[in-house]
Amino acid sequence: MIKMRYYNTPQIRGHYIYRTHFTGGGRVTAPAADSQLSIRERFAPGRLWSLLEVMQKLGIWDDVIASALDWRASADESSWPRAHASNAEGISFYTALGASLQKLKGLCDRFGLPISSGLIQEKLEGRLPQSFSEMEMLEAVVKKEIENCVFLFIPPHLAAFFQKEDILPEDARHSFPQANRELTIAGSCLSLGLSTASVFHSMRALEYGIGALAADTNVVFDIQTWHGVIDEIERAIKLEAKSLPKGTAKNERLQFLSEAAAEFRYFKDGWRNYVSHNKLEYDEPQARKVLEHTRDFTVVLSSQLSGQ
Repeated sequence: MIKMRYYNTPQIRGHYIYRTHFTGGGRVTAPAADSQLSIRERFAPGRLWSLLEVMQKLGIWDDVIASALDWRASADESSWPRAHASNAEGISFYTALGASLQKLKGLCDRFGLPISSGLIQEKLEGRLPQSFSEMEMLEAVVKKEIENCVFLFIPPHLAAFFQKEDILPEDARHSFPQANRELTIAGSCLSLGLSTASVFHSMRALEYGIGALAADTNVVFDIQTWHGVIDEIERAIKLEAKSLPKGTAKNERLQFLSEAAAEFRYFKDGWRNYVSHNKLEYDEPQARKVLEHTRDFTVVLSSQLSGQ
């Protein structure tokens, strides 16, 4: 039995993301409410996030990076010139500064920041920064390189859909390999927040199913619209109903064909017409429902049809 029908009014859901940014040597933090947001609410899927943004959004920038900059606790722009390596104050200051740079280099190595790590190593092997502005410049290089490390955020509940090449079970993949490819793309689009694109690729996957149903009923599916080919398939089913001998085999075949044709009409009226002609946009729950419905229906079709 094919009982998979879903109708929903599209709703567009936006994401408002607070950001933490730096001005000069100070940090401007996001509102306190941001720390109460879930990971899903903090990071909008489908966009690039820098490593710096990730660390800021998760509230670990101070713990991970600022802890390596403890030299700030004992120096500022006005006090730096008084620290000379030849006196006790200077020796103590530059010893602490060297230790801070060692920590910072270790973090750069862990995060894979070769430019920053190399610059810090040069300072450690040669002459340590001689001014507050020189040290700030070094910090700026580290921050900039961290910003250039970018990631795509995929919510945990959608990660399983990303590049899932076995989205159809093995038998169905064998019967409809091209549909499986389209559904794989649909899943990746869904995981990246491209919900309308996901629905589009789900509808493309169904092209192979409707083509297989047309071939099974001796209907040529070439350039007709879905409406036209479904009408032709239903006429062919009626002809089969008159010509097939009575019995269980006839009843089962007619039931399968009739329900499959009806299901394609539901897909056409519910989603295909709208996504193919830029009539609607879809949100994540709708796109996921369409993807899962298309997958399940393709599995049903694969029990008696092949799209190869």
